[in-house]
Amino acid sequence: MFSVGGTIRGDGLFVADTILAALADNPERLDRARNRFSSESPPSYRSQPSGTTTRSQSPNPPSEEQRRREKREWQLRKEHEASLPCEQFDAQRHEEERRIFIENANANGFGTVMPDENWLPDSDIINVAIKRVKECWVDQGIWNDKWKDMNPWKEDRPSGGWKHEEPLELESELETDSEAGDNAPPFSQKPEEIKPRRPKSDEELRLIAERRSIHNREREASRPFYQFVYQVSKERE
Repeated sequence: MFSVGGTIRGDGLFVADTILAALADNPERLDRARNRFSSESPPSYRSQPSGTTTRSQSPNPPSEEQRRREKREWQLRKEHEASLPCEQFDAQRHEEERRIFIENANANGFGTVMPDENWLPDSDIINVAIKRVKECWVDQGIWNDKWKDMNPWKEDRPSGGWKHEEPLELESELETDSEAGDNAPPFSQKPEEIKPRRPKSDEELRLIAERRSIHNREREASRPFYQFVYQVSKERE
């Protein structure tokens, strides 16, 4: 259109005024200039060299099927967390705290029990509840002595998985031989000095079978079905 040689502080404003006056005196030239600007589309947007852009992104909203799938995944994750030993222990401990609170209320002549949000158990009630739940788990055979070592605070509280989720132990780990010589590493002896293991007695075989039976029973006891049967039987008592 025109080139302004000066700046706005120099003669540029005077030149622009002169050219605008010439366009006003020549309607055809003014129409051509207007048509040229109206027919040309604005230049395409270019991002900054850094790769950032100010144009807002509008991703497509998730579909109904995707929302249902995400909701189902979240529900399964919450159900899995609720099945962990630490969560189960806390739930049973809280139930035991309410049971103790009701016992104390009945003993003191109070017939009403306040809702959960209106009362907090004191340390004595909490400690008694923890002791009762642990004794119940020991009696049930689902308490794991390894939990305390796995707990970062070394508390007497579950920290880890259930027994039935642990790797299976080898048969040799369940057997204990009374003879120390049988457990000596073979590489410490010459081949001609290695003696064959003596046959185990009937008493030793009976003890091994008993330990294996107890181990398998405790391992299976922590499965949800057997825990449910045990809890129903205790409530029935």
